[in-house]
Amino acid sequence: MDICFVAGKRGDKFITTANTLFDSNKYTSYPNIDKLCDQAPIKHEHFDRVLLFDDSLYLRDDFINLSNYFEYLSQPTELVFIARDSARVSELRESFQHPLSTSIVLEGNIPQQLFKALINSPLAEIRERFSTEDEEVSTVHAVVTESARQYKASSLNPDLLNLSSAGMNHVDTGFLDGDDSLLTSPGADALPSVAASTYPPTQLKDFTAPSQTFPGYSPSAKEDLPIILSGSRITVALSESYKRSALYCALHAMHYAERGHTTLYIDLQSENHGVQDTLDVPDALVAFQPSMANSLLYQEGSTFIATNGFQASASVADLQAVLPLIPLFDYTVVDMPLSQASTYLPLIQAAQPTTSVHWLIQPTVQGIRSALNSIFDLTQLDDATASAISHAGWVVTGTLPDDARRLLQALHGRYLWNRYDFTRQFEALLA
Repeated sequence: MDICFVAGKRGDKFITTANTLFDSNKYTSYPNIDKLCDQAPIKHEHFDRVLLFDDSLYLRDDFINLSNYFEYLSQPTELVFIARDSARVSELRESFQHPLSTSIVLEGNIPQQLFKALINSPLAEIRERFSTEDEEVSTVHAVVTESARQYKASSLNPDLLNLSSAGMNHVDTGFLDGDDSLLTSPGADALPSVAASTYPPTQLKDFTAPSQTFPGYSPSAKEDLPIILSGSRITVALSESYKRSALYCALHAMHYAERGHTTLYIDLQSENHGVQDTLDVPDALVAFQPSMANSLLYQEGSTFIATNGFQASASVADLQAVLPLIPLFDYTVVDMPLSQASTYLPLIQAAQPTTSVHWLIQPTVQGIRSALNSIFDLTQLDDATASAISHAGWVVTGTLPDDARRLLQALHGRYLWNRYDFTRQFEALLA
């Protein structure tokens, strides 16, 4: 079946997801009705079904143009309109009447069962299950129960960089919303917290102590951001960039998942949570309504995420609530803003003395300058925090370009005298 998504900016995302479910279909996407009407005839494209999403409609004449497009088609084509409310369906029907069409009102999110039907089921079945347009326009609620969760093995896809792609791939948590993301709605049947007794048993018993010499980089799914495997079960990623620290934590979790291990991901960011961007289903994390204080963890494959979710800050009490969970997992990664290191790092190191700290620095001249400024500024790094970073972990840049390397060679020996321990860090980068 040839299917066309008219779905704003989400078309490519829909196609990627659809191919994982039914790759025997052929999928095409257009951002709006205007592009479909203008380009499809020129390309001699003919579709068995057009899936029209409400957020792709911008112009007053969109429905009229759609009607004209269908009127001149040379072969039967079905239309399913996924609308945000019944008023939009009424607008469609004022200009567009077509026997091979139906409409569905959707409250925010596309549940898995509906998405599968849209790309694989006969139109009559879609009408019967999801649309009662002739009587009362149906409303679909996206709620996924525990019994509906399904998993399948998935090969590592470096372009996706999702936590599950290296281990167990979560495929039944809902589908794309207006943010080009996969989404699950909260509700009474939303996925429950996993009790401590039901976590997977820790698979590794004896861990080596963190390396005292630079352990070297290990390749990751992101070529320009290799990871350091220090031998510690607990890794703290510090960065001024919430996206970079989240990506680094995700790469660690993927590495562990590839080898069959479980990972606890502790998100200590505030407001901006980069972990969402690394997930297979980014907005599902928000809809799930996780809670660190209540140990309500979101599971993505073999990674369990402790966070307070979108635009919610973590607190000392939240961290203290999840610290006892660390022994239940093979590995733990902690996504921590550099500005909060003096608050959170002592708590983690007191509970887990073998914690390894990785300070992520952009591998650029500006990144090196920013890091050196942080080292010099006691208001950014107090003595205790600086000591904890320099003694318990490593500065991480990945491969340094020549200009950044020359700057570091010229400066580090002259200006790190007041934070001598960092000399070891930068010497390792220059080795």
